[in-house]
Amino acid sequence: STRSLEPPAVAEMAVAAPRPASDLSPVVLPDVIGSGLGGDGRNAFGSGGPAPGGNTDLGAKTAPVAQDPAGGEVASAVEQREVLGVGGALPPLGGGTTFGAEFADVPRTRWAGRSQFVLVLMGYCIGIGNLWRFPYLCGRYGGGAFLVAYVLMLFVAAAPLFFLETVLGQKFQRGPAETFRKMAPRWVGLSYIPAMMTCFYIPYYQLIVAYAFHYLVASFRWPLPWVDGTTPDRYLDEVVLQRVDSLSDEGSAEINVRLLLEVAAVWVITALCLVKGIHSAGKAAYVGVLLPVVMIALLLAACVRLDGAGDGLAYYLTPRWGALLSSEVWGLAAGQIIFSLSPGMGTCISLASYHERS
Repeated sequence: STRSLEPPAVAEMAVAAPRPASDLSPVVLPDVIGSGLGGDGRNAFGSGGPAPGGNTDLGAKTAPVAQDPAGGEVASAVEQREVLGVGGALPPLGGGTTFGAEFADVPRTRWAGRSQFVLVLMGYCIGIGNLWRFPYLCGRYGGGAFLVAYVLMLFVAAAPLFFLETVLGQKFQRGPAETFRKMAPRWVGLSYIPAMMTCFYIPYYQLIVAYAFHYLVASFRWPLPWVDGTTPDRYLDEVVLQRVDSLSDEGSAEINVRLLLEVAAVWVITALCLVKGIHSAGKAAYVGVLLPVVMIALLLAACVRLDGAGDGLAYYLTPRWGALLSSEVWGLAAGQIIFSLSPGMGTCISLASYHERS
């Protein structure tokens, strides 16, 4: 018979005397059986070694089973624990349940190539904040001096956190929740906070992208609608936003149908980019990442030929070193680079989990 690795008291309960077939009630096991072990016989950290706290890997060998008079087997201690959890209570965070076991042997989807993975990470890091907010901060808070603070905070704070998340995803080959469940089961709840945060800031970003989508479509008109008898500010207020001064003004209760349709179009495009998971997202990255780079290069080439462009670039890039003595400048630089790379959101963990561990 199989040698029991359990303490004597536990072994006596696991190998019980024969019972009638009608009295096959579950064996209630003490906490020592399930402490730190997963339902697959592994500990909470995903390895087959001893569980934290010195517990023996009891799940590596199934406990002896009891025979009933009819010749059937009573479920083993580990099998009963997988169904009931420890002592019939809720299973521990490290495992103890067969939930999701049907997906355990399903091969994980992989990126079509390393270039797709890199491009998707670039698209995640280089967003609207870099094109919209960074130039404003750089021009206002020290020019080239702000750029120095920005680069230093990149290497000191943001980049280490960014690469840490990438390494975790590639090592554990799972999303944020399962990565935390293997790495630190007691803190698995933290992995759900970024998901809740996403519900708040994604609609905000989608609305900003809808503004850009409006200008993209309007830019095919000639002459441009915001230079033909109006100013860019008036065009934004009166045409794009249809802003009114007060809720009591005429038209304040009307729906901005054009902007509503543009927001809906942005959500549809987003869904199409994600409809096939990383396969569609990887292909969309070739357009969503490379095309803006080409457009910015063309825009830069056109702007440097304008009158006064040299003076503007000099003001923008000339360092004003006194700005580095202000803590506000360092705080804004750190906030901008962390906002750009967005460590702590779990996205890098998810993206890197689809990359080969090697």
